[in-house]
Amino acid sequence: MKSVHTLRTLAIVFLAALLLGSLSWVDHATQSSSKTTPSPKIDSALAQLIQAAQTGGVSSQAVQQAAAQAGIPVQGDSIIFVLETTSGAAASVLGPVGRVLQLTGESCECRVRAYSRSFIELKTKLTSILANVVLQLANTSGVTFIRPPLPLQASVISEGVNVTGASSYQSNGLLGQGTKIAIIDLGFSGLSTAKSRGELPSNTIENDFTGAGLQNTTSHGTAVAEIVYDMAPGAQLYLMKIGDEVDLENAVDEAIRQGVQIINHSVGWFNTSFYDGTGPIAATVQRARSAGILWVNSAGNYALRHWQGFATDSNGNGLVEFTSGREGLQFTAQSGETVNIYLTWQNWPTTSQDYDLFLVNGSGVTIASSERLQNGTQPPTESLFFRLTAGGTYEIRIKAAAVASPKQLSIFNLNQNINPSVPQGSLVTPADAAAALAVGAVSHVNWTTGPLQPFSSQGPTTDGRSKPDIVGPDSVSTSTVGFSPFMGTSASTPHVSGAAALLLSETPTLSASGLETRLKGGAIPMGSPTQFGSGRLNLTAQVAQRPDLAILNPSSSPSNPRIGDTIAVTAQVRNQGNAAAGPFNVELRDSLGTLTQSFSGLAQGALANISFNRQVNASSTTITLTADPLNQVNESNESNNTAQLTVTAQQVQQLPDLLISGMDFTPQSPRVGDPVSFAITVVNSGNASAGPFVVELRDSRGSDRISVGGLVSGSSVRLNFQRSIPTSSETFTAIADALSQVSESNENNNSSQVTVRAQTQSTLSIDVQTDRTNYQVGDEIRIQFTTNADGFVYLYDVDAQGLATILYPNAESGNAFVRAGSYNLATLLGVARLQISEPTGLENIHGILVSGAVNLQLNSQRNSSFSDANTFRSLLTQRIQSINPSLSFAWDVAPFQVTSAQTTNQPPVARFTFSPSQPFVNDSATFDGSSSSDSDGFITSWSWVFEGTTRVEAQGSRVTVRFSSARTYRVTLMVTDNQGATNSTTQDVQVQARTTNQSPIARFTFSPQNPAVNQVVTFDGSSSADPDGRIATYQWDFNGDGRTDSTGATAQASFSRTGNFQVTLTVTDNNGLRSSTSQTITVGQSLPPPTLPNRFGFFLIGTEPDKFQVVVQGDPTWTSSHAFQLTIRPLTGTFTGSPQAQASGNASSDSAQLTSSNNAFMRGSIRDGKITYTLGIRFIPSAFQLLQFIPEMDTDGDGNRESWPKAPVFVAIGNQAYEVKLTGQTGGFLLKARSGALLPFSLQNIDVCDSSLRNCAPLG
Repeated sequence: MKSVHTLRTLAIVFLAALLLGSLSWVDHATQSSSKTTPSPKIDSALAQLIQAAQTGGVSSQAVQQAAAQAGIPVQGDSIIFVLETTSGAAASVLGPVGRVLQLTGESCECRVRAYSRSFIELKTKLTSILANVVLQLANTSGVTFIRPPLPLQASVISEGVNVTGASSYQSNGLLGQGTKIAIIDLGFSGLSTAKSRGELPSNTIENDFTGAGLQNTTSHGTAVAEIVYDMAPGAQLYLMKIGDEVDLENAVDEAIRQGVQIINHSVGWFNTSFYDGTGPIAATVQRARSAGILWVNSAGNYALRHWQGFATDSNGNGLVEFTSGREGLQFTAQSGETVNIYLTWQNWPTTSQDYDLFLVNGSGVTIASSERLQNGTQPPTESLFFRLTAGGTYEIRIKAAAVASPKQLSIFNLNQNINPSVPQGSLVTPADAAAALAVGAVSHVNWTTGPLQPFSSQGPTTDGRSKPDIVGPDSVSTSTVGFSPFMGTSASTPHVSGAAALLLSETPTLSASGLETRLKGGAIPMGSPTQFGSGRLNLTAQVAQRPDLAILNPSSSPSNPRIGDTIAVTAQVRNQGNAAAGPFNVELRDSLGTLTQSFSGLAQGALANISFNRQVNASSTTITLTADPLNQVNESNESNNTAQLTVTAQQVQQLPDLLISGMDFTPQSPRVGDPVSFAITVVNSGNASAGPFVVELRDSRGSDRISVGGLVSGSSVRLNFQRSIPTSSETFTAIADALSQVSESNENNNSSQVTVRAQTQSTLSIDVQTDRTNYQVGDEIRIQFTTNADGFVYLYDVDAQGLATILYPNAESGNAFVRAGSYNLATLLGVARLQISEPTGLENIHGILVSGAVNLQLNSQRNSSFSDANTFRSLLTQRIQSINPSLSFAWDVAPFQVTSAQTTNQPPVARFTFSPSQPFVNDSATFDGSSSSDSDGFITSWSWVFEGTTRVEAQGSRVTVRFSSARTYRVTLMVTDNQGATNSTTQDVQVQARTTNQSPIARFTFSPQNPAVNQVVTFDGSSSADPDGRIATYQWDFNGDGRTDSTGATAQASFSRTGNFQVTLTVTDNNGLRSSTSQTITVGQSLPPPTLPNRFGFFLIGTEPDKFQVVVQGDPTWTSSHAFQLTIRPLTGTFTGSPQAQASGNASSDSAQLTSSNNAFMRGSIRDGKITYTLGIRFIPSAFQLLQFIPEMDTDGDGNRESWPKAPVFVAIGNQAYEVKLTGQTGGFLLKARSGALLPFSLQNIDVCDSSLRNCAPLG
């Protein structure tokens, strides 16, 4: 047994267990994630962390641990989060946000740390009111979403001056003078040292947008600045430190104000888009480009740490397969390494498609996870941050939590290589932006030959654009500690930025686009454009031998098309350059999308024809033709690759267009043979109304149809079908206008399909029984069958001459599908009886249970061989297997012999019974003649005669009469059979005069004896009796309110809370006398508290959810009184009254009260006695209840109370019913139920555990 060591340990344990299930997957056997958020505008991980503040008692270490896994920045005991606003509207939202924060006063400790054009950043402590504050902020006009800051990382993995040709510019006096370069980075540690050594100039202009100090955090920016200064020593450098997207927007605003011409950003951002050049960071880059700034960005170092592809799941277990049969991305790591993983999928900007991210160790145990909520208002992102405590092999797994169809995923693992990896598409944001010049890396050692650095991120972007744009040198020397050699695209990027400054000093009038063209145009090709872009950076003058592709003579035919017609678009592409062009595409783009024509190459001066077929969908359509849209060819002129033409079309005929827009079905996981309900939505997407038409739902067995009277343009109709599923996989096809009644603008889009998969049944069996084995013609036959599983039942009767007749299903019964169980055939067919007919001889009833519906087509067929049971069975087996070999089926045969009917009718036998056997005057007596029988037929009528002072007649097999006087009555029953024969029997009935009535006796039993809350209890009053009559009614009262809750000899009830309940049964006899009896039933924790040890200690014992006791026990060895003090804080719920004290022996309670903050406070002194405090509490319904229990005691008799144990103890009580003991020889510990809640309280079902609830052993 381990003692509770510190408050911090306990706080972390309970925070993780209660509030961060979606952030830290600690133990999947006992803990499930909770995807909730109080508002669709609040990130779910941020919401759960903030809600932790409401429980109180949470340590800063627990906050930092949970926040780190969720990617939420922590500064001291405060967290940082961002308010997204309508684009560019942050300033107008500041006022309303400030008023929300002002209303909270000092209790919130919230402030605006910074704001930019589109974002507001808040810094706030985790206080108890923060959840309400954030909810108010989410409801503030102009606030579109609240989330953690976007993740970013420096691209870390001179000699570059010579290899790039920059030295020739410098030797001619071109040093970048007159240019301004902003280096926007994450920190400039060591800047002062670099200046003192002359590695950087003294006139740098510095801005710290983080407020944390320019030279704190990292020296990455200093190393980047050194390379820029080496390339362009005459340029003015602006050093700008950022920490998030708010700082980035503000830094760009400052760069624009200062007239900066080049921005170097050796930083990558993650999960801001699907890496397609969109999102808030790409928008900031575009704003800089629009202001005339060339943005130079590192491509990233993630070629070996990236995976991209569609989320396939061939085995249906929910886990994404990264290659065939492989559900994890593997990597190795050492103890202490940090794992940073980012996941996004192609559903931007918001989605209801939900994937979750998991980190699994080598034993297959999930050690961390990210399970953010995506329900339509949240972005498609997950991120995971975790510090490893052990080295080894780990796996990244992705689970489809709620996904309608597979999506394309992109995964980055920042710190370790993964297997398998996908280098293609591994560029990070904003290198993927169209307005950014993305730079890859080639080592300066292999500068002229390559290869590309294996880690250098590659293109294309996820929307198909070729990236990176150029490559620069890395593995260069700097004076900055930790960055020599300086590897990675962070080092190659500033070489390009410096080169751009040299070109500007040569030609100051160059625009940003002109700079980019010069840099790319001077580059020397080295291979694939998606790896090297235009090639390696080169400033050496050379005669460019390059092709130049131009589009000429675009035209279309016919000249006067109609809307909806297909036209032919033609043009020519000419190579006007001085070198041959390699492979390229020509693209047609219009409002419908794009078409592509590929060319293997084009010689210098050559001309090639272009031809596309395209449908016209508007009265005026602009068509753009572009040569080399993917920039596969390095051209001397990139501005003449496009030509346009406008096509004018006439209005088309007004026609409807019916299509299936929705095809839903329930249940989602049926069993084979189950009926499946379909909801089919048909929409008219045409421009005219549709007349009457038919919608058909078709499967392998046939189809159902529903007629629709018509459908106006733009409207829809929802139709409901039901079809049973015969096999484990069945494809259903819905067809609009199945009979082609409607003339449509498009006849090829009228159908839709869905495949329904069903669970297969267990091994089938059927048992067919007849009531006899020998019958005469005309006899009634009773047929019963029993099945062990749901399925389709077919019953055939084969007579002695081989005539096969299907008995079930018939036209009235319809579907052959039945649930598992026993059935009477006559009841199923809806008939009174089944009768034997000729011919005589051996006859068989064949029963077949099939897992799917079949049509055996054997009704009323005669074949002499059918009379052999095995032959008939073989025939039907072949039929079933030919229809569907995957079906399973079972068989049974019930044979019987048919003989001719007897010529002489046997009379029936009359019998009857009556009750009561000795009725009293005015009592009702029941006479039952149903035991009468007929050996060769059946009874058709029952006639009764009652003779006393008068004669009374009655009809029916069962009659009830009341006798008016005390005497002997003669009762005669005559029965008639189906052939008219009769028989009768007579009995005398003695009716007695009534004497004084005796009261009935009420008795009842119930089970179980000690039920739990909501457990069904059965009450049985059938043992009640009446000595001179019978019990007429039973009335039950289960809650002591005097009202009747149930009637009948037996009844059932359940109780919604623990406690003692009085149950009363009242019985009334046939003469109206009543009698009652009551018993008490105890629900829930009914056992007494355990025996307390005979030594000092504190004991907290849970009783009911709204009451518990605290016992303070003295020590018999103490010779003087010892002071004690107890404080109990409810972390959920409130106390309902002051503690009530009961002392015995040498013990006294000086104070027992509730404080103003609703804490229970008890103080007193004790020697060898005992004090019991009883407290009432009202918990939050359906919540996990917690108490904080803080004891203090003068254990050594020196007059001073010590906090004991050294930290408070957290106690779960109420619906979890934990018990806590604290004694003089042990520290604090928890008692935990082995199988959930302890209702009723049972010591045999408790383990004793340390504070983590992990190390447990049986109590006692």
